[in-house]
Parts: sequence; structure tokens; C-alpha cells
Amino acid sequence: MIENIKNIFKTIIIFFKNPIYGIRTMPNYDLKSLIIVQIIVSVIAGCLSSLFNFSFFGFLHGLIIIPFVSLITSGISTLYIYYSFLFLYQKNLPPREVFSLVVMSFVPYFIFLSLSPLLPPITLLGFLFSAILLTIGLVERFSFPKPTVIKVVGSLFIIYFLIWIWDRIDTFMLTKRI
Repeated sequence: MIENIKNIFKTIIIFFKNPIYGIRTMPNYDLKSLIIVQIIVSVIAGCLSSLFNFSFFGFLHGLIIIPFVSLITSGISTLYIYYSFLFLYQKNLPPREVFSLVVMSFVPYFIFLSLSPLLPPITLLGFLFSAILLTIGLVERFSFPKPTVIKVVGSLFIIYFLIWIWDRIDTFMLTKRI
């Protein structure tokens, strides 16, 4: 398993050099390794974002809450994609491959998440890059027509965007009360 985790990080380094090539050529990884890598990447991003806030509670948030939420988000995104293709297009995708694509395509999101205390909307840019990579991965790996994949991934982006707006309003109202 340690060797798989090292290989996943090698793939992430390829992502930094050429994200499109990285998502196209990404091998299948086992579920445990993917979950561990997701936790590591989200902890790093969460803790880096706390450095901009200079907050101990922000650090704890990045260390505990962000990895937990990222796993839930990846799981929900995987199920959303899986069931969208199953029910809308009668295509049965391998769930582990979809999860693998989701985890690896979320890497840009985590990079931008670490900068979010400086400029909160930057997380939307990170998620947009992740959505583009996810679209490329689904088209390349499963040979789906691009318009079909854009509809599914685009609807996922719209859902994320609405949740982000709700969170920003909630945060604004909370800081206004304090």
C-alpha cells in the first residue's frame, strides 16, 4: 500500500507539470490508497490555509474538519456521477474508477483552497479546474460524448457554486452578529 501511495503522489507531480496528460494517463489505484492520499492532500491544504488566518482553530479545522468534509464531498461527487450516468444514460461505470478520477481531479481544488483565506472566490476557480479535469477524465476513460459529460459535471459545479454562495452568506451573517 505504501508503494501505491508513493505512485499516487508521483501522479500528482505529473499533474503539476501537465494536468490534462496526468488525468488521461492516470492508472487505477486501490481504494485505501486513494483515501489516504485524499486525507493527506486535504490536511496539507487545510493547514496551509490556516497559515494565512494565523488561527489555532483554523489549523485544527484544516487538520480535522477539511479532510472529513473532503472525503464526504468526494464520495457524494462519485455517487452523483455514478448514478447520473446509470439512471440518465443507462451506463454502469466502475465506482472505484470514478472515485479515482474524482480524487485526482480535486487536486487543483485543494491547491486553490489553501489560498482561500486571501481571496475566498479562488476556491471556485479551483473547483472549475477540477471540473474541467473531471470532464476530460470521464470523456477519455469511458468514451462518453463530451456534451453528456459536460451536463453531468456542469450540474455538479452548479450545485457546488450554490453551496459556496450559501456558505459565504452564512459566514457574512455570522461575522455580522459577532
